[in-house]
Amino acid sequence: MIEDVRKLNTADLFEFMRMVKRTGVKDELKKVAKNIPKKEKPPKLTVVGDEVAETPEVVQEKPSQAEVGIDLAFSVMEIFANKKAEDEIYAFIARPFQCKPEEVAENDLMDTIEKLKDVADAQKWASFFKSATQ
Repeated sequence: MIEDVRKLNTADLFEFMRMVKRTGVKDELKKVAKNIPKKEKPPKLTVVGDEVAETPEVVQEKPSQAEVGIDLAFSVMEIFANKKAEDEIYAFIARPFQCKPEEVAENDLMDTIEKLKDVADAQKWASFFKSATQ
């Protein structure tokens, strides 16, 4: 089982960009990034006489952070799986996991998922992938 996990650092961004280039998944990742929910805008205010009221808008149910994270993770995994980039993923994850890529491949799946949560939360991953693919 993998023990010492660190947060992503600046060098990881450059390694991620090299991995994107080597695997040719930039356009697919850009599509995923476009589907990341944007921050909500403040409500519009309308002045009627002496009163200020919020303008009613159609409210769409916003996905939870967990839903965004899961959707993002599966989308990215699917893209890399289609490009047969499994070894590239292991090598990238091994950096913050501070282990060998083979250890990532052999690690318990649920433990790997928990460790990935430790590395960065879903919103940070979303921002990372969005900025990395622009």
